[in-house]
Amino acid sequence: MPQLVTPYYARAALWDRMAPLADVRPELLSASSVWAVELPSDGAIPADIADLTAHGYHVVSAHIVHRTEVYRLQKEDG
Repeated sequence: MPQLVTPYYARAALWDRMAPLADVRPELLSASSVWAVELPSDGAIPADIADLTAHGYHVVSAHIVHRTEVYRLQKEDG
């Protein structure tokens, strides 16, 4: 999990602390597929998904799980 900075159980807050996508993109770009968990936003493509698609990934699947949307993305050439 290259984006995970601090897991929720090591914080006084409820959620994990995640690194910005721009900080971990070099690590992700070597992967043939990635998963992203996003908050749904009125039909708009989340910024991280748009960023990944601009870097050669395409959305293979997207599923709503409670109040989040889980995306699986795969490299165009992978």
